[in-house]
Amino acid sequence: MTIDRRTVLLGGAVAVAAGMRPAMARQSLDAAAWPSIQAAIDGAAQQGGGVVRVSGAHALRKTLRLPSGVILEGGGNARLSAASAMPSLVRFEDGAAGAGLSGFALDGEGRTTRLVFGRAVAGATVEDCQATNYKTALEFASFRDAHAYGIRLRRLTMSNPAPGSLNTLVLRSTIAGPLVRDALLEDISVEGAGGSYDKNGPQTGDQVVLQGVRDFTLKRVTSQRGGEVGITLSRLTGNGLVEDCVASLNDGHGFNMGSGFIAARAQGGENLVLDRPVTFSSGGTAIVQRKRGDVLYLNKTVRGRPEIGDTIVQDGRQVVITEVFRSSDITLRRCLAEDNWQNSEGRRRGAGAGFYTQQCDRVFLEDCTARNNAGSTQQYGLLYAQSTASWKNCNFSGNLKKDVNATGRSRRL
Repeated sequence: MTIDRRTVLLGGAVAVAAGMRPAMARQSLDAAAWPSIQAAIDGAAQQGGGVVRVSGAHALRKTLRLPSGVILEGGGNARLSAASAMPSLVRFEDGAAGAGLSGFALDGEGRTTRLVFGRAVAGATVEDCQATNYKTALEFASFRDAHAYGIRLRRLTMSNPAPGSLNTLVLRSTIAGPLVRDALLEDISVEGAGGSYDKNGPQTGDQVVLQGVRDFTLKRVTSQRGGEVGITLSRLTGNGLVEDCVASLNDGHGFNMGSGFIAARAQGGENLVLDRPVTFSSGGTAIVQRKRGDVLYLNKTVRGRPEIGDTIVQDGRQVVITEVFRSSDITLRRCLAEDNWQNSEGRRRGAGAGFYTQQCDRVFLEDCTARNNAGSTQQYGLLYAQSTASWKNCNFSGNLKKDVNATGRSRRL
């Protein structure tokens, strides 16, 4: 079969981010002329990449695989849905460079783990898509020794998650693996099902999650009615800007910088036992939730934060912390946290906030607002613990308890 030789220009920025030469001219072909969408994708890949155009509704029984240099384009009038159980509707192949997805309605029909997934991708783009009936809508991750980087997510709408859904949009590194680098999330709307988070129930967890992401920008991202936090930036996430974003009606915090979960490297840490409490010599306790070699993932940290040089004690075993993976250097500008910390049944949960920073260094808020005009269910405007935070021209008012509650170093500028 001969490929249609009509040409289009691929975005040079995508090619550069992916470490490729900017494309001069690429193939453009119509998937309708091929036996299947995947056949068209493979045909474009064999010719060095290009744009595969799709129209109409397609019920998939197998995951579509996107290799390097191929853009799958729906033009705004195409729909992909899951006709059977599958890991994802669309998967960027491991290590794919310069691949993309745009202009689709994506419907998981409750049958997919993720709608879109990619590991160690470079220069990946997802644009102008609407997602429904998902457990996780989008997830990009680093993998083993390979970074994911140059990720661009723009003009996306995610709503109506399937029962048992967890996080909606996730960029993450593995617990001891390489970081995700250079990410842009822009003009994104996420609406969950509300309710208190339960991994076995019909609720949503944190909605927009960055774990282990450096050099990132979030612009005009809106999260509402999640089962937990609206926007979470944790576990080594940093050197980032969050601008003109909104978190409202979420059951937990609006914005969470850092986490009660923390990863640390400890000499001899591989000898500790999972799901057992530990104590720190500097004060505080935690649970060892996961580990990879000598890297520990500690949950439920209480009273203090683990520091380099601390001794961790568990049932007579003693190990010494040599490295702590904390979030840092996050700036929020013109962000709004409103009506958070009340679940869908109207019951208030524990101490929560519009903006919450924990185990995170150098958080700066400017022209931000935390409020509740509909009944003062949000308990704090700003809550920070074991963190360094500062703020300027912010309005933390109209909350149930204090405007600011602090158990760490912080100051108003």
